[in-house]
Amino acid sequence: MQKPDLKKALLSCAIFAMAYLASLLLWTQVEPFYGLLVTHLSSGITAFLRGLRVDSVALKGGTVLATLARPMGYGNEMLIDLPVKTAAYSFNVPLSLAVAAALFPHLQKRARACLETGVMLVAIHLLFVVSSQNWEITRLLIQKGLASGGLPAALSQFLWVFTNNLVVRFEPFLVGIYLFARFGKQNWPKGVRE
Repeated sequence: MQKPDLKKALLSCAIFAMAYLASLLLWTQVEPFYGLLVTHLSSGITAFLRGLRVDSVALKGGTVLATLARPMGYGNEMLIDLPVKTAAYSFNVPLSLAVAAALFPHLQKRARACLETGVMLVAIHLLFVVSSQNWEITRLLIQKGLASGGLPAALSQFLWVFTNNLVVRFEPFLVGIYLFARFGKQNWPKGVRE
């Protein structure tokens, strides 16, 4: 078995520290606009899945307020306000980017690894907002007596709780494991390599 390379380990630690500081500073500037974009896309997906219409999406401080309209018959609509705090799902982005950067010297196909990391982060955030909005709509309709509970409501709540409590919290680890498993095979023992 090959001994760990101390120089590569120190290089990875230095890259991690620098990348974390740089991405943290950059992220504080970009986060509100990213949150607006993600919430806008997610609101469109939620509206499509629920048979609703996106009325408006607006940035108010660190919160993006999406308003969806539900047809109620005779030309009437019920407006549903869905506030989404951007920091609730994007707080781990600087750490995730730092983990990816620290692994960069150990990866093959680096450009593809960067692209897939970005796609993975956006997909996780879209899942967070869609599941949050879907559960909030379900909960509100049940409270107003316009929908019943049952299995669809339970599945909606489960997806929201799973995404909120596990997927978003473990985002940096998911990124690191994915990148190493997908692009770091030159570092694996001989029996595991393709």
